[in-house]
Amino acid sequence: FALYGLGIPLAGALILFRNRHRFQDTRFVSVYGFLFRGFEQTGHPFARFWEVLVVMPRKVVFTMLGALLGTTPTLIQALCAVYFLFANVVLHTRYLPYTNERLDRVESYSLVTSFTTLFLGILFLVNEEEGGSEQVGEALTVLVILLQAAMLIIFIHGLVVIVIPQQVATLRTFLELRMRRTTVKVGAAEGTNVAGAPAASTQRTGGSASGSLGTVQPVQPSTPATIGEPAVESTRVLVRNSHAGSCSAAGERSAHGPGHDSDHVPAPTHPCASGMPR
Repeated sequence: FALYGLGIPLAGALILFRNRHRFQDTRFVSVYGFLFRGFEQTGHPFARFWEVLVVMPRKVVFTMLGALLGTTPTLIQALCAVYFLFANVVLHTRYLPYTNERLDRVESYSLVTSFTTLFLGILFLVNEEEGGSEQVGEALTVLVILLQAAMLIIFIHGLVVIVIPQQVATLRTFLELRMRRTTVKVGAAEGTNVAGAPAASTQRTGGSASGSLGTVQPVQPSTPATIGEPAVESTRVLVRNSHAGSCSAAGERSAHGPGHDSDHVPAPTHPCASGMPR
């Protein structure tokens, strides 16, 4: 009894009190919304905790009355229950905790019906103990049956007209929020893909591409070859100039005649004289 009868209502009240600033949070409402949804959120702060501080303890007290007062006379049990229900009627009339006024009226009818049923039951017990007439007992029984039938009709009407449309509207709002959230996520994903496409294309074409053809490396110009081209050209010019000077000196020796000291020395074969390409 202490764990379930008192622990569950107290745990629910503690959870709601510690998260009282999250009553508009979608995630919190989806988990704990059954404890406070449908009650006044802008009125008296006590109305937000009506389910865990009034409705659940009411059920616990009725169960406790039947368990703890089981050995006492039935009349005493009925009187205690009537007094407790009267306190609940006064409390509900004082705060009217539901957001929908129709639900407040249905709750008031329910409490008054319970109170009247117990009161008629007490009259029936007194009539039986005092040896009253059977007609009075039958009349009280018919009144109780009619009262319960009327309350059943009111309950079904409230269920069809109030509760079901409210639950359908809540479910529709929840589905719309989920669809909007999904649409936002899809749009963000598409934007990320579009923004990342040029970078991926540049990476594939600029660096390396792995595929069936292997790894493709970009061909870079050889820096040393570019720098060394002027040096090679200068070397070629110097060789040409030295060849031209050698050809001029050979021509001058042949023009001095046979008395020159160089006549008995055979002239070396030079590329210029043999017509070899320079």
